[in-house]
Parts: sequence; structure tokens; C-alpha cells
Amino acid sequence: MKPETAAAAIVERFLLKPGQTVSRITRRGEVVRVRTDRTGWLVNTDHRTNTVGSYAYTLCEVRPDLAADPPSVPRGFAILPGDRIFDLTDPEEFKSFCIQAGTSIASPGLINLLARYQARQRPAVAILDPGSVSFWLSPDRLEEIPGFTYPEVTHGRNGSMTLTFCSLHIESDSPVHRPRIGLARWEVKLEIDGRPDWSTRPLAQAGVDRRAGARWES
Repeated sequence: MKPETAAAAIVERFLLKPGQTVSRITRRGEVVRVRTDRTGWLVNTDHRTNTVGSYAYTLCEVRPDLAADPPSVPRGFAILPGDRIFDLTDPEEFKSFCIQAGTSIASPGLINLLARYQARQRPAVAILDPGSVSFWLSPDRLEEIPGFTYPEVTHGRNGSMTLTFCSLHIESDSPVHRPRIGLARWEVKLEIDGRPDWSTRPLAQAGVDRRAGARWES
């Protein structure tokens, strides 16, 4: 599916309000601008080979075509072969996508998608290894936090599997105008049919001083 076709399909199916129609589509590089008479969206298509299991998919991110500081949090959409589109910010659509994609619970792709589009506080990033968030935290500081873990998979007796990992999100609304970060712990259960269910709980929050590092509050 061409980027312009994909962008129009996403906007028309998921974003248009009743009575709205697409009036103009333009493209600059990897970004497609889709406009109605009053509103618009920017659709960025990732052309790398993305996988979470058996099948490759195309990832698109959509933001309102508005100037914002900080930028608005994007919505993610996955396109599987056969032009099947899934809204990754909707939990049920995310689960349907995992079933259709033949998801592997150990896939870094699944972990990244969960953190980016299903975190309670977004944007968030999965902590896959010690270097994933080294800009914000040293590995030693991470490993001191009770409940912290790098991705780990355990197997149940009935064939189910459980994935545990942690994510980091940025909070930019600090009253002292300094970045704030938070950590969350995820537990993801993947049933035999490939359908995932997940839960998250907060682990810690911190104010960040560029010179002193993170100062944990909980």
C-alpha cells in the first residue's frame, strides 16, 4: 500500500467525524498530510521491516496537523498484508493485531509497541537492555529500584507464557520546569491463540537534574 493510500485509509476509517471528507492529500518525504476543509493530520510511515512474530507489517504514526509544544502524542496504526489496518492505541484492536500477526511474546517488537501505544502515560519507551534509557538513567540506578526487571519470559503449565518488562515515560509538566521521569512494570500474558492481556503498575518517579541525575521520590 502506497503511503498516500495508507494515510487516506487510516484517516477515513478511524479519524474522520460524521460528514467530513478528505479534500487534499500531499506528501513530503515520508510524511503525508491529509486535510479536510477544517482539520488535518500528518501521517508518518515507517518503511523498515517491522515484525512481532510471523508476519511483517507497516507502522504508521498519526498526529494532528497543528503546531504544539511539546508535540502531541501520536496514534499508531499497523498494516498487515491484505491491507488489514489496526489501531494500536485501542486495546482490543491491539490484541486483534497480535493474533493476526502471529505474535511471539519474546519479540522486542511487541514490547516496543506495548510501551509506545498502550502505556498509561505516553509517550513511553521500553527498557530492553542497559543502554535503552542511558540518557536518563545509568544501569546501576535502574537495578537499585525494587521491582525493576529487564524483559523476562516465564512459561505456564497450560502452554501460556508471561512476559515481564519495564518502561520509562517522560513527564514534562513539572512546576519547576525540569524533566520528570517515571517507571512502570508490565506483566503480559500470551494465551495459546496469540491473544495478549497486560497490566501495568507504577514503580517510581523522579525529578531529573542534568548534573545530579535522577532523584527518586517513590
